[in-house]
Amino acid sequence: MLGGAPIGAGTAPWSNALPHERTECEKRWLQHRDTGETFTVEFRIGTATGESIWIQVSTQPVLIDGVLTGYVGTAIDCTSLVTQRQLSDQLVGLLDVSGDAVLVFDRVGELIFANDTARNLIGVIDPGAGNSDIAARTFMQAVRDQLPRALLDIVPATGALHRWEGEIGFRSPDGIARTLSVVVQVVRDPDGSVHHWSTISRDITEERQSQAELARQATHDALTGLPNRVLFLRKTAEALERSRTTHATVAVLFIDLDKLKHVNDTIGHAVGDQLIVSAAKRLAAATRPSDLVARISGDEFVVLCEGLLDEQVALDVAERVRTSITGPLVLQGIEIEAGASVGVAMSTLELLATESANDAALTLLRSADTAMYRAKQRGRGRSELYNEEMRTAARERQTLASELEQALAGNQFAVLFQPIQSAHTGRVVAAEALLRWNHPTRGLLAPAAFLDLADESGLIAPIGDWVLEQGARTIAEWIR
Repeated sequence: MLGGAPIGAGTAPWSNALPHERTECEKRWLQHRDTGETFTVEFRIGTATGESIWIQVSTQPVLIDGVLTGYVGTAIDCTSLVTQRQLSDQLVGLLDVSGDAVLVFDRVGELIFANDTARNLIGVIDPGAGNSDIAARTFMQAVRDQLPRALLDIVPATGALHRWEGEIGFRSPDGIARTLSVVVQVVRDPDGSVHHWSTISRDITEERQSQAELARQATHDALTGLPNRVLFLRKTAEALERSRTTHATVAVLFIDLDKLKHVNDTIGHAVGDQLIVSAAKRLAAATRPSDLVARISGDEFVVLCEGLLDEQVALDVAERVRTSITGPLVLQGIEIEAGASVGVAMSTLELLATESANDAALTLLRSADTAMYRAKQRGRGRSELYNEEMRTAARERQTLASELEQALAGNQFAVLFQPIQSAHTGRVVAAEALLRWNHPTRGLLAPAAFLDLADESGLIAPIGDWVLEQGARTIAEWIR
C-alpha cells in the first residue's frame, strides 16, 4: 500500500510520498511527536503504473506508566474519499459564485447547506443554527405552503413526482418583497421517507416588474395613465357578463372634448396635452370609485358605470361629468374655454340575449359614440341618450358612408352652376358651383347630407379636386 518500496525500521510511512508532500508530512509529525496526541495525515504516493493514490495514516500514542514510549497506527487507501471531498469542495465553490440561491434542508426542515447567494438573498445564517435561523424557517415554510400534497407524503404513491417548480413571494433581508422562482427536489430513502430537500431559487422580481409594466403600458394611456380602449372593452365585457346574473344595468358614457383640435393648432400641442391631462383628472374626480374612466383616442374619453337605476340617473351622471370639465381653464398662462359633448348608452336585455359579452361591449361603445355625435349635431356642450331613432340614423349613416366610397368612381357627382347677376347692370358676372350627388335610390342629395361623411372618410380632398376640375372645364367651354 505504501508504494511498494521497502520501509525499514524507524522510517516514516510517508517516505515514499511525493517530495513536497513528504516534506509537509515530516514537518507536521515533528510538531506533534512530543504532544502525545492523535496524529492523522494524508499524502500521495506513486504506483508502479504511474498513477498516484492517497494514503491516510492515523496514529495513537502508546503510554506505559504515563510515559510516552511510541505510536501505533494504521494506513488506509483513502483515494476515493479524498476525490469525493475535492469534488465536493469544487462544487461548493461553484455554487458560491452562482447567482441562484441553493439551500438544502434535512427531513425535519433544518438547514444543512446554503451557498453565498442564499445568505445574501434569503438571509440564512450558517447551517446548524437550528431554530435561531428565522430566515431559513420562514423560507422553508413559504416553499412548503406551495408544494402539492403528493410531494409531502411520507410514503409517496407509485410514480409520484419528486420535483416541483413554481414561484413564491419572500421578503429579503433588505426589506424588499421579492418574487422567487423556486425548484424543489425531494430526495427519498429506499423506504420512501424524505432524506433531504434541495431548493434552487432565483430572484425574478425585476423580470416580473418589467412584465407587469409592459402589460400596463399595453392597456393604459401613456399621457394620462388611464386605461385605454383595449382594457376598457375588456372591463365592459366583464361587467356585461356579470349583469347576466345580477341584472344590473351597465352604462357607457362617451365624452368628446370640444375644440381640442383648435387648441392644438393655435396654441400648441403642449397646451393641448395639458388640457387632456386636466380633463382626465376632473373626470376621475367627478365619477364614483367603482366607475372606470378611460381615454380611447386623442380627445375622447369613456366612462363605464354599473348599477345605475334608470336612464334619467344615467343622464344625471353624464351631466355631472360634462359639467366637471366645462368652463375656463388657465394653462401656461393662457385661458381656455373647455367644454365637452357626452353620449350615453345603456345595456338592454335584448342586447345581452343576442350578442356575446365582447360583441355587446363594442356595440355599447359604438352606441354611446352615436349619441355623442348627436349631441354635437345639436349644438355641442350637451348630453344625449342613445335611442332607437339614433340606431336607425346610425345604420343609414353607415350605409351612406359605404355608398359614398363608390360615388366618385361611379361618376355619380354633378356640378350645378348658379348665376350671379350684377345689381347695377343686371348682367351675369359670375357663377357659383354647387355640388350635388345623384344617389341611385335617394335622388339628388345636397352637400349637407354627405360632406361630413366625406370629411371623416378622407374623401373630402379628392371630391374637392373633382369639383375644381369640373368647374375649370365648364369655364373653358363657356369661353370658347
